[in-house]
Amino acid sequence: MAEIELSVLNRQCLDRRIPDKQLLIQEISAWENRRNSLSCKVN
Repeated sequence: MAEIELSVLNRQCLDRRIPDKQLLIQEISAWENRRNSLSCKVN
């Protein structure tokens, strides 16, 4: 299941170069909050 989530994260959030660690953390946090608020589940 972790591999699926990492694949989705890569396609939806990390499809471009992110120049620094702080921006990476912000982008992943925003992506994660959106996914959780939409109740996205893996079956």
